[in-house]
Amino acid sequence: MKNFPLLLTVLLLVISQFQGQAQDRFRVNNTGASASFTDLAAAIAGVADSDILIVEHSDTKYSASPTEINKLLTIYGTGYYLEDNDSTQADIRTSSVGTLNITTDGVTISGITADTIKINANNVIVERCLILEHLIIGDEVAVVDAAIVRQCFIEGAASNLVQVDNATNLIFSNNFVNNTELTATNNFVMALGTTGLILNNLFFGESDNVFRNASIANNYFEKSEIDVVTSSNIIVKGNYAEGTFLEALQGIGFGNSFAPDTMFRPPVGSRDKRYDLRPLVSPGLGAGIDGKDIGLFGGSYPYVPSGMPPIPSIWFYEQNDTAPENGTIDVQVKTKSHK
Repeated sequence: MKNFPLLLTVLLLVISQFQGQAQDRFRVNNTGASASFTDLAAAIAGVADSDILIVEHSDTKYSASPTEINKLLTIYGTGYYLEDNDSTQADIRTSSVGTLNITTDGVTISGITADTIKINANNVIVERCLILEHLIIGDEVAVVDAAIVRQCFIEGAASNLVQVDNATNLIFSNNFVNNTELTATNNFVMALGTTGLILNNLFFGESDNVFRNASIANNYFEKSEIDVVTSSNIIVKGNYAEGTFLEALQGIGFGNSFAPDTMFRPPVGSRDKRYDLRPLVSPGLGAGIDGKDIGLFGGSYPYVPSGMPPIPSIWFYEQNDTAPENGTIDVQVKTKSHK
């Protein structure tokens, strides 16, 4: 039987070996294990700028009410869909929260499962997160500059699943976006005055996308399309789609009418890795600009299955419950580093 408190202690030792000493690291755990904090909001209030919070496995949300991140922090969770993919975590419980509102420049969040993430600061990185309701950028400030959202799985039933209100130099890359609400207004919408790069994403669902002042490349659009009437000042190159709407943007025959089953792996098993291109036969292989693959696993920041954060994880843990006479515990641990 697994001893999760002991496993978490071992994990902290593993992380300490892989990271430098410039930043202090603090555990957040609400399962009864010995940790620095049991609540995410208390952890944010109790640490200093540039510190690292490691939010550990739990069946319970760390913040049901909205939580403001008002310090320059790096926050790591455990990833998501951990049971779907190999070599993720020995403890497959996620680290989940309600709404996170990032209001300080330079914050990085990775591996968190959130209902909603709001970015209201500059130079923020949100990566490898599972977002279930909304991603909102710049709804409380005049402008958000240089935000990066990459390698995230954003799937939920919401009007304007991804809502960019005020942003310049946004980089939105290698994300899965699927609005499951059939009557939703938009899948992804950029307001007037926003600017950005939209690269190597998958846009699924029925709702359309509104892009403004953006370069749009190496994406795949399932039923979701680009609203060519409302969108403005866009450069569209190297994209593929299930339908034919790209004819008006890229030319006849360029990226049109490729069904998902010809592009991606068979839809069984992993909920996210299934969106990798079919080996050898997918028309999306090398079909984007600069010869890059279409979709999540192409480009400069390929998608990481299960949103594994860029820190070591214990993916195998086995404990011998029969203690020897000397009272020591026989434990076998396998770790893996995730870039």
